[in-house]
Parts: sequence; structure tokens; C-alpha cells
Amino acid sequence: MFSDIIMKQIKSIVSALLLSGSLFLVSCEDRTKVTALQTEVEHIHDEAMKQMGPMNAMARQLKKDLGSLDSLSAQYKTIQQTLSAIDHAETDMMDWMKGYKAPDEKVSAEEAMKYLNGQKAKIEQNLKDIQSATDAGIKQMSH
Repeated sequence: MFSDIIMKQIKSIVSALLLSGSLFLVSCEDRTKVTALQTEVEHIHDEAMKQMGPMNAMARQLKKDLGSLDSLSAQYKTIQQTLSAIDHAETDMMDWMKGYKAPDEKVSAEEAMKYLNGQKAKIEQNLKDIQSATDAGIKQMSH
């Protein structure tokens, strides 16, 4: 009888240890996913930042070109649209950088993943906008 009680307690302790161990593994796996997504978001940001310099250099050249054009010409308006797209892409990048904050360890993995997925969508769109504005600038400079 005494041994039955001890065996039940041992089983209970072993079950608790197994459960906490499996929860720890799930938690570690979730944190690994958070870290991987955070790295991906920051990589996209880094790529977008690399493209900002050439885009801004192009904007400076387009502004110079604008000064030599008739303000009523089609090319003048197209360059203005391109400069507006460049300005929009740059503003979005600055806003993203001001607003982005890597998730704290205190935040649940689920909340961190949701936040990071939202940030990833924003920075991916910003990268597309930078690429699109740059492509438009290249097209304008070839005329």
C-alpha cells in the first residue's frame, strides 16, 4: 500500500517533468521561429536600404534635369511623378524604421510572430516601392 502511494507520486512527478519538458521544447521551437522571422524582416530592410542610396542619387539627377525642362512638357510631369514616388518610398522607409522595434522576449511567441509578419509585409512593400521608383527613374534618365 505504501509502495502504491510512492509509485503514484513518482508517476505524477515524472508526468509533470515530461509535460514541462515538452512545453519548454515547444517554447524553444516557437522562439526559434520568432528569431528566424525577425532575421528575415531585418534582411529585407537591409536590402531596401542598399537600394535607397542609388535611388536618392537618381532623384538628385532628375531634379537637375527638371530645371532644364518646360514645366508644361510631358517629360516634366513624368519626372515629377517619379520624384514623388521616390519621396514616398523614402518617407515610408523612415517611418518604418521609426516604428519598428524587435519584439521583446516578454512578448508571447504568437504575438511576436503576428507583429513581425505585419512588419514584414510593410517592409516588403517598401522594397517594391523603392524598386519601382528606381525603375521609373532609370526610364526617365534614358530619355
